[in-house]
Amino acid sequence: MIRSRASIKVKGLNQERVINNISKKITIFNLKRKDDVSEFEVEYKNRKIIKKMLSQENLKIVSTSYSGIVYSIKKLTSSFGVLLGIIVSILCYITQYFFIWKVEVNGIENSEEITKYIENNLKSRLKTQINTKNMEIEVKKQFKEVSSISSAIIGQSLIVNVNKAVLPDEMKNEFYELKSNFDGVITQIKLIQGTLNCHVGDIVKSGDILVYPYVFDSQGEKRNVQPKAEIIADVWLTTTETHYDYLIKTERTDKKIVSTQVYLGNILLYDQKLNCSFSEYESETEEKILTKNLILPFKIKKTTYYETQTFEINENFLDNKMQIIEDIRSKTLLFLDKNEIIKCENCVVNDTINSHTINYTITVSRNIGG
Repeated sequence: MIRSRASIKVKGLNQERVINNISKKITIFNLKRKDDVSEFEVEYKNRKIIKKMLSQENLKIVSTSYSGIVYSIKKLTSSFGVLLGIIVSILCYITQYFFIWKVEVNGIENSEEITKYIENNLKSRLKTQINTKNMEIEVKKQFKEVSSISSAIIGQSLIVNVNKAVLPDEMKNEFYELKSNFDGVITQIKLIQGTLNCHVGDIVKSGDILVYPYVFDSQGEKRNVQPKAEIIADVWLTTTETHYDYLIKTERTDKKIVSTQVYLGNILLYDQKLNCSFSEYESETEEKILTKNLILPFKIKKTTYYETQTFEINENFLDNKMQIIEDIRSKTLLFLDKNEIIKCENCVVNDTINSHTINYTITVSRNIGG
């Protein structure tokens, strides 16, 4: 409703007569009568006059309520503290979009190290103060393993994509042992260069040394080389899972609540305080510095509440044994390379009072020194 009105409920003797007389002087809207109570509306500007007239006629005012834009504005302006809080909150909410509060590095294993370097060397988190070109140059200087880098500011995040430089070990003057990538039994060996440390029939584990990075020349001198060999083994691909006949489990649902706070130093400027209504939940809090200067040290704090649910699992292993084993087998098959042939399969179940550990193993022939 654009026009503001006062809704008044009254009771007493001769209500119809009194309201009828008043309507000759002041316009009355939406007159209704229920039991011994009459309800009607008048223009907001006439609220004080109508109250005085009703009092003179000995009618009791049961309740008064107001509506309309004029009333809302007046109520808002009369609450200066509330108005100031809303203005500050809106300004802070808008202001935070001029800053980045997240640096995301993709495409390289030690992304945490690069992320930390970028965050520590940003002069400001204000978007207009971030020179992505200079930042890319400095990262390439600092991290020799970076071959190319590109960056962009998207929303409130600085997204950095990195390509890793691949250098032969010989060029880096680094020589490493050739190690096994899997557990298995060696069936064939074809040494190309290096010093062999295994034989056909040996059982090796992942990480065991197969070939050392050196040879001895005809003079008996030790010479470093990059070890190369084709070593075939029967490899064991194993999946292990434990099934519980009875288990209490807690999981997150898809529901979450995010509460945001903006600080200027230690002064709270904006508080999107949301009460967590979840009966069960887990929470995570992260804090980001928006500016590193001492004049306007803005920071944002976000707390995320994840709803959880706890439930009981009561599933007898013997009743579902074949399906459980088949599910574990399907997970083990995911380790197979394309067109790889299975040599054999094996399943071992170890039972305890309330649990059952299933080990499902698939054997394949594979080059373990590649």
